[in-house]
Amino acid sequence: METPTVSGRVTDEKGEPLPGAIVYVAPDGSRGWAIVNEEGRYSVPAVVGDSLRIEFLGYMRQTVEVKKRRLDIRMEVDTIAMNEVIRVAYGPPPARFDSGRPVQEETTQTQPE
Repeated sequence: METPTVSGRVTDEKGEPLPGAIVYVAPDGSRGWAIVNEEGRYSVPAVVGDSLRIEFLGYMRQTVEVKKRRLDIRMEVDTIAMNEVIRVAYGPPPARFDSGRPVQEETTQTQPE
């Protein structure tokens, strides 16, 4: 007997595919998962009534109930998460990473051969 599957596309707010997004059967993906391909397509072993979770860096995680075997998902940008990534990447490190010890500069001289 063939395992039932749910398939569809994962796109951004403009309808562009999101290759690399992860789609898995909630809660933990132990029943099935897939990585979205270049065309935005995925297929996971799931049945009507299951919940799928979709994750992609920079986008809000979604949980969607399976109501039919074809399920297209439109992701939304997570502007708060993106602001955090940018702030951490370009700003000073948080105080919890500051050891308080001065950095010692070490110089090395090369000896002529």
